[in-house]
Amino acid sequence: FVEPKKKPSIFSLSQWRTPPPCCSLSPLVISFLSAAESTPPLPPYANYTSLTATILSTLGFRDLVAAGAASLSAATPTTIFAPTDSSLLTCPTCCIPLLLQEHSVPGLYPLHFLRTLAFGTKIGTFAANRCLTVTTTSSAAASKEVFING
Repeated sequence: FVEPKKKPSIFSLSQWRTPPPCCSLSPLVISFLSAAESTPPLPPYANYTSLTATILSTLGFRDLVAAGAASLSAATPTTIFAPTDSSLLTCPTCCIPLLLQEHSVPGLYPLHFLRTLAFGTKIGTFAANRCLTVTTTSSAAASKEVFING
């Protein structure tokens, strides 16, 4: 995934919430979310919030951990398109917990799946009435660059 001048990391953990009304998921996305429900269960972790913080910290997103990882609870799959700490530093007035919700979506969205989405597909986030827009380069599917809000 490539955000303008930044490369966010993506990982999945457990969480679900109904997408906001601003976004209409294409049938392809809905089919994918249904397929994700039939995947094997995640290992039993005592504290998914702690797991989220550990993963974000390991990937170098310490500001997100300090300010907002606890705002995500864990019940079913979630994908986080995490902005880098350096991009957070350029926005000193940003509300980090809200920013984390705006970059987190219900369901699993691996790169190979994102490459198959129609240009401009909107995915509902955990922030009320907020969506992420997925765009790609026009190259062959296997080598497409994926941009989230970029």
